[in-house]
Amino acid sequence: MRRVGLVLGVSLVMAAMMALTVGSALAKDSNSAQTTYTDHIVEGYEYHAVPPHLSATREGIGQFRATVAGDLPGKLDATIYYTGIPGPNATSEITHGTWILCSEFTADPSTVTEPECTSDSAIQLTGTVRGGTARWDEFGYYVPGPLGTQVWIGVADVKATLGITGGTVDGVSVEKGSGKFEGELDHLPLITGGDPTVTGDVTLKF
Repeated sequence: MRRVGLVLGVSLVMAAMMALTVGSALAKDSNSAQTTYTDHIVEGYEYHAVPPHLSATREGIGQFRATVAGDLPGKLDATIYYTGIPGPNATSEITHGTWILCSEFTADPSTVTEPECTSDSAIQLTGTVRGGTARWDEFGYYVPGPLGTQVWIGVADVKATLGITGGTVDGVSVEKGSGKFEGELDHLPLITGGDPTVTGDVTLKF
């Protein structure tokens, strides 16, 4: 009986070790199963902006629209909130925001309607902007702005950390993920009456 008990005990220990090993392998497979997708901004612009000094919360607001090409081609819309006044060699801190990526949108972003994916959009992803920075170059121009303030017109190097909150890609559910944006925001077109432009790459992992 003692030997049988010993054999059973060893068997249970081995079974437990095998379960832990399999569970660990599955966890590694689950992590390694994530794929990285990269999109390049073909055409991007800022269609709405509220500078910090005109915001009730003292946070600036910027809304952007871009056509992207690459692994997840479509339309990208993002709203960011930031602190810090743009200026030569200044850094604006991106505090938070949201974004949506669709094959097609239902409405033009210049309207008050919040952009949504069309019902037949193959790509429907939503997410958050977790933080980031916009570091402004030393070269640019100050021009008169609202309420007699001076507005800095220049170029900024932008980096932001992204999170995925849900959606679908080609009918496959996406529950969560992460990502980043690295690119450039150019306010110089404002001098000739144009919209600020955005260039760069969006990388998502899920």
